[in-house]
Parts: sequence; structure tokens; C-alpha cells
Amino acid sequence: MLEKKRREDLNKTRKDDLISMGVSDFSEFYKQELQKDAKKAPRPVNPADYVPKRGKVDAAKADEGFKTTAEREQEYFKDYELYKENKKEQLDRNQLFFVLEQFFAHSKASADPLNKAQEAINDYFKDTENTFFFDKNKIQ
Repeated sequence: MLEKKRREDLNKTRKDDLISMGVSDFSEFYKQELQKDAKKAPRPVNPADYVPKRGKVDAAKADEGFKTTAEREQEYFKDYELYKENKKEQLDRNQLFFVLEQFFAHSKASADPLNKAQEAINDYFKDTENTFFFDKNKIQ
């Protein structure tokens, strides 16, 4: 519609800023509304609206205080190394138990009453506290 009006009467549209510049859009309207509102008295401020809803968080509760990203990263990797070390210990423990279990099976098959190692391994495997965890987590 605006383009049609411009084409019909070019001289008239060149002289009218509202038509030629297209200043009748929303941004112009909003700017005028803001200028009108600026002349009005300010609204009253209610301080109760700006009171924090939750209490302040005490960052130093754990006696650690603020940690930078690098410090948190370093702490994470230190904990992760301990986790990997514990996992390796667990795997080594399982493998050792597997070897002990094989030795126990061998000592049952060919028992030698004078062999102290076979006697010790038999005593170890007789106690269910020693074998409970490994019975649950046998290596197949």
C-alpha cells in the first residue's frame, strides 16, 4: 500500500517524512511512548520487593573458601587418581585371589601333609570371611 502511494505521487511522498522515511513503525511509536512516560512522576519504590527471598550462602562453611577453576580442576584430578589407584588395587586383589584359588585347587588334588604353604592356604580358604567378597566377584 505504501509503495503504491509512493509511486502514484512521488513529489508528495518526498516532502512527507512520515511516508518517505517510514517512521510510522512500532519503534517510533514506542520511542514516543517512552518520551511521554519520562515526563510523568516516578512510581514509588517498594523496598520489600527487593529483599532477598533466600538467605545468603556462607561460602566458607567448609573452611575451604572460594576455589578458582584451576584449584577445583586440580582437586578433581587428584581424587580421580585416587579412584584409579583404588580400582587398580581392586583388580590386583582379584587377580591375586584367583591365583590363590588355583593353588588351593591344586593343593586339594595333590595334598602333601608336610607342605606348610598348602596347610596355610587350606586354613585361609576354610574361613568364610576371607572368601565372602571374592565368591561374589569371581573372575570367570
